[in-house]
Order: sequence, then C-alpha cells, then structure tokens
Amino acid sequence: MNNDESLGCYLFCVYQDEQDTEYGEVTMSGVPSKVRTISHNGLSMVAADLPVKIYAPKKDDLLAHQEVINQVMKEHSVIPMSYGTVLSSEEDVKLLMEKIEPQLKETFPKIENKIEVGLKVIAKKDWLTERVHKDPKLNKMNQVSAKDSYYRQIEAGEKAKDFIYALREEYETKLASPLEKLSVSTKLNEPVSERMLMNASFLIEKSMEDEFDKKVNELYEEMNDQVEFNYSGPWPAYNFIELKFKAEGAV
Repeated sequence: MNNDESLGCYLFCVYQDEQDTEYGEVTMSGVPSKVRTISHNGLSMVAADLPVKIYAPKKDDLLAHQEVINQVMKEHSVIPMSYGTVLSSEEDVKLLMEKIEPQLKETFPKIENKIEVGLKVIAKKDWLTERVHKDPKLNKMNQVSAKDSYYRQIEAGEKAKDFIYALREEYETKLASPLEKLSVSTKLNEPVSERMLMNASFLIEKSMEDEFDKKVNELYEEMNDQVEFNYSGPWPAYNFIELKFKAEGAV
C-alpha cells in the first residue's frame, strides 16, 4: 500500500439485518482485508478496510468485488453498491445508511427472495448471411457500390437497419415472451453489437430458478442452429433497482 493512502471503508452491498458478520477476506488492488458488516438501524453494509483512492476497473478487482457480493447473496437478498465506492470512515458509512435508509427499505420488498439473470442472444454469422440473401429487398440493396449516388447508399443503409430491427423484434417475441411468464419483471436493454438480437434481464423468484433455466435450455435447443446464447447469473437485481444517492466523502 502506498504510504500516502489512508484506509477507509470499501462498500460491496447492503442487506436487511443488523448483525456483526464476517465474510472471509478480499484482495483489492493488491491489498488484503477482512470483509465484515457495519450495522445500523436494521441494515448491514458489507465492507472492507481498504485504501481511500480511485479504483480503476481492473479485471481482478472487478471479479473480487462481485465474488464478495455473490457470497453474501447465498444468505441474503442484497442491494449492490457500485464498484469502487469507498468512504473515509465507519461513521461516514453509518451516515450514508441513514441518508438512504428510506430508499433501501422501499426497495428491499421488491427484491426479497429474487435474483436477476441475463440473456444475450447473438445471431450466428452463417445463418444471418442466409437470412440476408433470402430478403429480396435487402439482397437487391447489397448490389449498391461506392459508385452509386449518396442517396442510394443512404437508402441501402436504412434498409439494412430496418432488417436488423425487424429481426430483433422477431426474436424478442420468440424468446422474451415465454420467459416473461416465468419472471417477476423483464427489462430489454439496448443490444451492444450488430449481431445481438436480444439483450434482456429477468427478475425471477429464487424458487423459480431451475424452471427458468430449463426453459432457457429448451429455447436454445430449438434455435441453436441460428443463434448463440450468453446466459448469466444469478446476480443482484442490478437492472431493477433505482437507487440514487450521493455518498458524502465517497471517492
């Protein structure tokens, strides 16, 4: 640890229960520390004594942050804190907990005994190429070259966008609709690549996890010649928590 860095309280997540608990040890930016709770007014904040500084998003630290949250999730429904949130002292943590207590206690009933899972659906290149060739309008527009007029090129680009939008709507209907029936809430996020047809998050009851997994597997078996699935979780309810606050003294 740099001699100029003082120790503060690095925050991982918070849950409903006022108890003194330890969750092993974590190493962040090369500094090891015990993970413990700071309890106040019926809430327990999971924290570690780590340097007060700006935490760059390094892979090892991101994984360590998530692993602590995953461990706590085995026993509690948690509200995660943003990566890199560190306060100067335990007293500052308690002040923060007092400040956001109304938001926390309003949010906990919505996520109690629930988890989030994510499903990204990516079109296979060969299958997507085949779909393009089967679309007469798009196939015709593919003949556009750099020699064509500026407006002709724009028209080709617009038709390609329309094709992708229509394909995404088609697969959101095929996939999101049956999964929504097994979930408490669904959020369709913006795709992050051209071939991504769906980027969805689902909030599900913990008791429904096996059934939900089974349905995802069934859907994949039906269309694995067309798309790849990136199924992740369980996570805290990141996409279903609207918790906004300014942590005084936070780095």
